[in-house]
Amino acid sequence: MDRALIAAAEISEDVASALNQLLRPIPEHSSEITANIGQLFAISSTLRKLEEVLGTRFYSRRFSSIARELDTLLQSLNLTLEDVLRLLAPLGRTSNPGVIAYRQAWADIRNHCREEDGERLHARLEKYNYFSEQLLYLLKDDQPSFEALYHLRAQIRGLLDRQEMLDGAFSRLSIGMQPARGGRTSYGPRSPISPRSPRSPSSSSERDYAFPPVAPEIPISPVTTTSFSTYSSHSSAGNGATFHWASVVFDGRHPTTVFQTPGQPSRCLGKDMPMAQHKVSKDHAKVFELPFENRELFVSLHWRQSDDRARIICTTISSRSGSRKRESCLPLTSLLVRRVESCLQFRRLSGSTGKLELWASLKFTTYERMVLFFCTFLSLKAQDNSESRVGPDDYTLDGEKEEFGGQIYEDGYLHALRIFKDRDSRGIRLEASVLEGELERSPVWTAFITPYVGSSSWIRRRDSCRIYLRELHPYIFAPDYTPLRGPRGEHVLYFTTPDGEYKELLCT
Repeated sequence: MDRALIAAAEISEDVASALNQLLRPIPEHSSEITANIGQLFAISSTLRKLEEVLGTRFYSRRFSSIARELDTLLQSLNLTLEDVLRLLAPLGRTSNPGVIAYRQAWADIRNHCREEDGERLHARLEKYNYFSEQLLYLLKDDQPSFEALYHLRAQIRGLLDRQEMLDGAFSRLSIGMQPARGGRTSYGPRSPISPRSPRSPSSSSERDYAFPPVAPEIPISPVTTTSFSTYSSHSSAGNGATFHWASVVFDGRHPTTVFQTPGQPSRCLGKDMPMAQHKVSKDHAKVFELPFENRELFVSLHWRQSDDRARIICTTISSRSGSRKRESCLPLTSLLVRRVESCLQFRRLSGSTGKLELWASLKFTTYERMVLFFCTFLSLKAQDNSESRVGPDDYTLDGEKEEFGGQIYEDGYLHALRIFKDRDSRGIRLEASVLEGELERSPVWTAFITPYVGSSSWIRRRDSCRIYLRELHPYIFAPDYTPLRGPRGEHVLYFTTPDGEYKELLCT
């Protein structure tokens, strides 16, 4: 049991590392690839939590309640991971694969997933992770979403059937004991989870499960299953499913510029709302979650596809018992955010006094993570389809000094480009934002350039209006935005007027 979970977690991490090699050669797909890497590490983390919980005597007695579901999950997950490694294997047979080889490998992975279930790899990984989270909740009596469990179980079972059908007539007794298919990579011996019995109709097999009886299972479209997946409201994918841009913001691929002035400890003062996470998850997708104060406080942002409604949940955890102390939830449109030293403070209008009162304060140790949270929060708030709007002044991050401002063409639009320098940390970043309209000043992307400023090797002038930037990793806050790339994958800034000032600013 424990060995199979750890093995699957380790393989997930191996696949994440394997996908990482694609980021530099094919930067046009970096956002989607990074999203898959993030999901793989999330799956690994959840599986390790399951292994840890099942290692305790109390919870190990409940293993039979999730054994078959966990077995099905791991069988499908392992087949998916082995397929990805198999399709990436040709890259390892050449000392220096060309860009075409990397593009072909990524295209093969995407096409393979579409052939099996009509979805992208990211949507499938999200299902695996969410299903494993719900099994963990079930094991711990944390009131999982049974509706989501049934929908996901039907979808993963259907996927496993298709995966096995492609395998031919292999008969697998349990996860980790299947023969390699098509030259799959071998990961060594694994322990079985539980013997896998032949499936029988739901009317008879349901007696073996701890789930309460419900209506017959009907696999539903990924478009309608918003409780576990994140989607772009402007997706062009054939089945409508893709990842939300906010799910890849905190990828850690940025410099770390530490604040010199410490702020007050993080805290949540909002009204306690027990089970807020479970209630919101019924129609919202969690786009990310961040820990604060030595993991004694967690903040997550949630998004609803139907109207782009976004909510924030702040949860405090007891350092002694690990149990929840307070959980508060609000729509983003009801909060104002301001910076105080190294903290972001969130305030709401009090219904009784008519004054702004502190709802939560989050302390950051680095400039980059504060900026990413600030921009993500305001972008989600601005994209909300409710009547509330974000004013241009709300996008000002106190403590930053604007060093330069200009206009650039991007993705068919005019954007404002600014260079900001933080007074406390001395961090420097670029930001492209909406130039005019109701979303004026809403960030489109930001990139941290502190390590590169002062060097001329990372920037080159193409002509009087265009410059190419190497090693730039833009964090994108808008759906369907496509960065302009040069022939070598560089990020292109196309200014509206010839001006040499911007080059000198970036190199000093």
